[in-house]
Order: sequence, then C-alpha cells, then structure tokens
Amino acid sequence: GQDDARVAGGIVVELIKSKRMAGRAILLAGPPGTGKTATALGIAKELGPKVPFCPMVGSEVYSAEVKKTEVLMENFRRAIGLRIKEVKEGYEGEVVELRVEETENPLGGYG
Repeated sequence: GQDDARVAGGIVVELIKSKRMAGRAILLAGPPGTGKTATALGIAKELGPKVPFCPMVGSEVYSAEVKKTEVLMENFRRAIGLRIKEVKEGYEGEVVELRVEETENPLGGYG
C-alpha cells in the first residue's frame, strides 16, 4: 500500500511539474490509516512552498452542524489564501452602575 502510494505521489508530482495535469486540487480518499495525509503532505512539500496543504477530516465534512458545501468552500478558500472579512460593530465605554431589579414571577417560581 505505502509503496504504491509513494510511486503514485511521485507520478502526480511529475505530471504537475511538467504541466500535464489539469486542475487545482487533489482528492485522496480511502480508509483510515492508509497514509493519505502523509502522501498529500509529501506531494505539497515536493512542489514547493507556494503549494498549500489543507488537510480535511471526514468528520468535518459530514458534521450535522455545518453544511458540506460550507466546509468545502472554507477549505478551498484556505487553500488559495482567501480571507473574508466581516464588519462587526463594537461598543466602547465604561459601566458605571449595575442594578438588579426583581419582579414577581407570574408562574410562581415553576417555570
């Protein structure tokens, strides 16, 4: 497995350096522990410092909290170095007094 992956990684590097490979990303898929991350890191380092290495974990993509397309787009943005800036408002000041006011609970304390 590892030897075949290293040979394939070398072929990919040769194709990219000779400009015979189209595309801007490589997707390595397979079961855990098969050396996908190590192979990708080796390819990125071999291609030079301008080639980004952005590893992804399957649990990020298949998370119930975030859409799959959002995760993929964020990783592509990270790969090309795109930063999206958001405008946020901030308030400055000094808190001069805090006062607690208790009101009667309409539920009688059960709720």
